[in-house]
Amino acid sequence: MDHVIISGIGRRSTNQDQWMPKHNQPQSSIYLVCDGVGGGKHGDIASKITSDSITNHLALSSDYSQENILEAIIVAENALDLFKLKNDSAKHMSTTLSLLAFYSPYHAIASWVGDSRIYQIRNGEILYKSTDHSLGHFFLQMGIITENQLENFPQKNIITKVITGCDSSATPDFHSFNNIQKDDYFLISSDGFHEVISKEHFKLFTPSNTPKMIKIVLEGHCLKNSKDNYTCHIVKI
Repeated sequence: MDHVIISGIGRRSTNQDQWMPKHNQPQSSIYLVCDGVGGGKHGDIASKITSDSITNHLALSSDYSQENILEAIIVAENALDLFKLKNDSAKHMSTTLSLLAFYSPYHAIASWVGDSRIYQIRNGEILYKSTDHSLGHFFLQMGIITENQLENFPQKNIITKVITGCDSSATPDFHSFNNIQKDDYFLISSDGFHEVISKEHFKLFTPSNTPKMIKIVLEGHCLKNSKDNYTCHIVKI
């Protein structure tokens, strides 16, 4: 697998996204992005605690079952609660999560909470995109609005699920990938990234391009257009 990471602050003063593995770490079987919610106080700490807790728990056994991922999220929630007990100003801190774990190069499981996403792309076409836990996507699933109306829906970015602590324990969604092929791409991203990426950009994800080549184009685009923090793992099989 070939892997690069794109991340930046956008128009924010700090980057509240956290991701694993980092730029200088060896190839991993776990790719994770956490986005501190709302740009608010302690969002950076919420995303770091959650990222570190989940990554460390899963690394203990290399067990990527749904049950163990749920346990990892509970470990993170306990760590968030402990921090809140010692820091009253952090009582509302929370984060999203998108995670992709590979059993092998051709089998993986995705899990997510909030509006951070996982994509599978083949020959420039999106095969899979996770469904955001947001008010806009809830109304879309209920048939209240259409796909075309979603883009301009004023409340589309209100998140309906976050990781915040055991009192409001998060129930993630899961998706298993059993149809992975050589030269498939996976993106694990925060909303600041995928909100500025167009359908045309997905056509870059072809066998003839490399993640480093694609990073040059998309990083430049995000630098010019992203108002929010943006982070994305690009993984090529």
